[in-house]
Amino acid sequence: MPTYLKFDDQGVQTETVFRKTQPSGDWHKAPDDFDKVKRYRKEADDTIRLETEEENESNFLALARIKAADEVRIELEQCRQKFSGYSAGKNKAYETQARSALRVLEADASGQEIDPLDEQILGELAKVREITVVEMASLIKTKMDERDVALALIEAYEDKAARVIEAATSRDDLRTSLEAMQAELRSAITAL
Repeated sequence: MPTYLKFDDQGVQTETVFRKTQPSGDWHKAPDDFDKVKRYRKEADDTIRLETEEENESNFLALARIKAADEVRIELEQCRQKFSGYSAGKNKAYETQARSALRVLEADASGQEIDPLDEQILGELAKVREITVVEMASLIKTKMDERDVALALIEAYEDKAARVIEAATSRDDLRTSLEAMQAELRSAITAL
């Protein structure tokens, strides 16, 4: 059965069909020595040739870059969620606790009385941990500082990953560079 190929604007093969008659549209009859495992290119003069190894690697590298960018995005988003809360509600609770903690620490440092609302917000957390409200505020401030450092670190790695992905010259180069960067990120996050 005859084989027909479709190409994009750059002459890269995008589709293959096997039909008795030529489909309508911009389809071209495949060469007689057509191999369905290989990819083909269409030249400006409409001749069809086998894709070179370099062109093939270039296509695979482009696809690998897209996949790598998605994988990095997912991994960094998981890291962000670990530090900022897994939901908008959890994140809002962290922010409320952080504001209360700062006010409690400021009041304690200046010798003023702690606001009853701040005491109520942090009081239950302190009671569960069997510590004072001021100690709870200090603990929250420490955790918030760690979170801020971690989120800034994640943003830096996101920029670094984009550069690594763009600079990769082969799929192996891309894979090894990203593996090294991911190990470095995990190590840095664990150290926090």
